[in-house]
Amino acid sequence: MSKKIVAFINTNKETDLLRCLSLPCPRTGQLITFLYDNEDHSIYELSKVDYKKRSCWLIGSQVYIDGSLYFMTRIDPLFICLGLLHRASVQAMFQPMDDLFLLEPVASVSDTQCLIQSTSEQLAHLCDTQEITPGGPLAYRYNDEKALTWLIKKVDQLASHLPQLEAFNADDKPKDKQKDHYLREAIFTLAKYLSPEYVKRAFAAYEGLAEEDEPEEVTATQPVGSVDDYLFVRKEKKDEDASPTKKAKPAVPRSLAKVNTKGMKPLTSFFKKTA
Repeated sequence: MSKKIVAFINTNKETDLLRCLSLPCPRTGQLITFLYDNEDHSIYELSKVDYKKRSCWLIGSQVYIDGSLYFMTRIDPLFICLGLLHRASVQAMFQPMDDLFLLEPVASVSDTQCLIQSTSEQLAHLCDTQEITPGGPLAYRYNDEKALTWLIKKVDQLASHLPQLEAFNADDKPKDKQKDHYLREAIFTLAKYLSPEYVKRAFAAYEGLAEEDEPEEVTATQPVGSVDDYLFVRKEKKDEDASPTKKAKPAVPRSLAKVNTKGMKPLTSFFKKTA
C-alpha cells in the first residue's frame, strides 16, 4: 500500500507526471529517492523538513497521516552522474552511455535509463566523446579536468548570486574577505551534492581559499532510500549545558484579556468521553 505525502513544488507541474527513481546519492553513493518528469526528462530531489513532533494534514475531507512537509526541487542531473562517472573512470576507456552507467550495480536498469535521458545532451561537460561509427552514436570517457572545470563554473555562478540573499550577507566582513566568504558558502552549499573528495578539490581550485569548519547544516545530511524519508535533514544544535527554561505564555489580544471566562468550559472538555 502506497503512502501519500504532502509536497510543494515551485513550478506549475502536474505531479501525476512524476515517477519515483532510486539513484545513488551524489554525496554518499547510497540509493535515495528522486522524482523524474516523464514529459521534459528533468529530475527533482525530494526534501523533507525535519519536524520532531507528531502531526498530520487535514486537506478537504482527507486526513494524511504523515504530517511532514516535503519540497520537490529540480536538480542538475550531472551532480548524480559525477560520482557514477568517477567510479567508472578506473577503466579509462570509451564506452557507450548505457554501458557507462550500468556499471553501477545498485540502480535498476529502468531508473538508470531515466538518468541517461536526462543527461544525454550534457555529458560532454564531464566526458570526452568519440563517435562509435561515423555519424553514429557517441562513446564517452570521463575527463577529470573537464569535470573540475564544470564544477568551478557552478561554484562561481552560485557565488555571484549569494550577495542578493540575506542569509549569506557579508557586509560585516572586510571588503577583501567578502569574495572568499561567498566562494566558501557556495562550495558548502554544493557540498550536499558532492563527495568529500570533490569538496576538497573545489577548495584547492581557489588559491588561498581556506577550508574553514563546515556549517552543521551542510554536514548533517542523511540520505535515505524511500519516498517516506528525505534527502537531507538539518540537525538542531543541542546545548547540553543549557538549563530548561519556562515556556512563555502565548500572547493574548488586549480585548480578550478582559473577557469574563467564569462558567466557560475549556475546549478540551468537548473531546472527553461521555458516560
